Amino acid sequence: MHLLILVLPKTSKLKTKDILIFILALFTFSTAILAFFPSDGIPIGFGQKLYLPNLAEVLKLEQPKELVVVSQASIINEIVAPDSVRIDPILQAKIDSVNALRRNDSIRKRQLMVHYPAAGPKVLFPFFKALERASKKPIRILHYGDSQIEGDRITGYLRNKLQSKFGGSGPGLIAPIPLANTLLAKQEFDDNWEVFRKYMIIDKRIKHGNYGPMLNFISIFTPEDSIPHNDTIINKKDTSFTAQITLSKSRLASKNVKDWRNVKVYFNQTKQPFLLQIKEDTTVVYNDTINPEVQDVLDWDIQNTELKLLNFKFSAVNQFPEVTAFSIEGKPGVWVDNIPLRGAGGTAFASVSNTSLSSFYDMNNIQLLILQFGGNALYAMKKEEECEKYGMRFEKNIKYLKSLNPHACVVIIGPSDMSVKDGVKWKTHPFLEKTRDALKQAALNTGSAYWDMYEAMGGQESMPLWVKAEPKLAYSDHIHFTRKGAGKVADWFYTALISDYRKYKEEKTK
Repeated sequence: MHLLILVLPKTSKLKTKDILIFILALFTFSTAILAFFPSDGIPIGFGQKLYLPNLAEVLKLEQPKELVVVSQASIINEIVAPDSVRIDPILQAKIDSVNALRRNDSIRKRQLMVHYPAAGPKVLFPFFKALERASKKPIRILHYGDSQIEGDRITGYLRNKLQSKFGGSGPGLIAPIPLANTLLAKQEFDDNWEVFRKYMIIDKRIKHGNYGPMLNFISIFTPEDSIPHNDTIINKKDTSFTAQITLSKSRLASKNVKDWRNVKVYFNQTKQPFLLQIKEDTTVVYNDTINPEVQDVLDWDIQNTELKLLNFKFSAVNQFPEVTAFSIEGKPGVWVDNIPLRGAGGTAFASVSNTSLSSFYDMNNIQLLILQFGGNALYAMKKEEECEKYGMRFEKNIKYLKSLNPHACVVIIGPSDMSVKDGVKWKTHPFLEKTRDALKQAALNTGSAYWDMYEAMGGQESMPLWVKAEPKLAYSDHIHFTRKGAGKVADWFYTALISDYRKYKEEKTK
């Protein structure tokens, strides 16, 4: 690479003509560089490339892409209802009237609708029927997803809307030690806990597949943990362990999430008994030995109506309990669980033991599984055939979950638009649409519903507009939504779901 140094004449006075000639030369030189600089950049070492904008970009000769669908600006300006349990009726009416103008457009309707196999919306009718009776017979909705749903994003909006309409309260499932902070509860825990996950980095010391409903558990690793659970442990040297976890109500949580009336502690079936102490605030309300060989859940009705926190103290000798989840419920109704699996593509379920999952599923009336994945799979895509293979693996996992929950309905939510840097431009990932298509086909092949988040956003190259929106709807990584952006997506999905619920109601009256 050559460096050109332009030196002005050494004089105290420059004529106007000389300055103009210098500016013209500089402009000509810069234009030549931009015109002939490689569009894919030039290597500069350490795996990095140097990019420069092309001439058309600098002079703004290229016209912005015009979507075949409704304008992306109108999509971004759609109003989202506040993320709260109760919405002022006058405000809600204004929101509905503004959005109705856009949503009545046939193209926009197509972008926002839920897609079904040949049976149509009837695929979800069993779920809708269970919704109507939820206040008498509580139901669960498990929302599995990647990092787009971390921090209770998207899930929280759905929970608030559904509980407002059909009853229920409480945060639902809570990971003992989450990867990201959540509004569901504030968590404090001792340093000697270890987290073992069936996604991201898998700890090879664990020889079993009992990762529970949240695909992770916490424990204190001991040599006994590396032995399959059905083997006999011999020559043990007694070692005592103690560890605590505290769950407290988040001041940022909505009113319905702060309604704690019952707590359940789920754990794996291991060989060694352990002592569990529970405190409601500072009062010990439970202190007993549990034999996990015959019991894999502790169900406790909270006694303190003014409760601020729950403290759990686990004590054991030789083999520590493996805690898979906490679950906190309030009023009976719809309990919606936020289960983020950072870095996952939705293909790890089949590697979790069926007893570990079915144990939880059998104890709970799970009526809907929402699987929101696809984005993380793109990082490994090198050619189109890999998109189809990913779809086949995903389909296998849907079938596995359905075999454990034969009465549960399934909705797949595909990936959002995701941008990659192409020179100085942000463009939709080249394999995103193929991956979306593969997931949609997997959904339809298994009798599941599919909701297209990519199209709802505005389709190809919509993400840069979400990043530039005021207020921002997506972060500058051009992948993740802000909380406002997540609320907008959740509002669209909820609206599509309730629209089909109305079809169910109409069908019932025929």
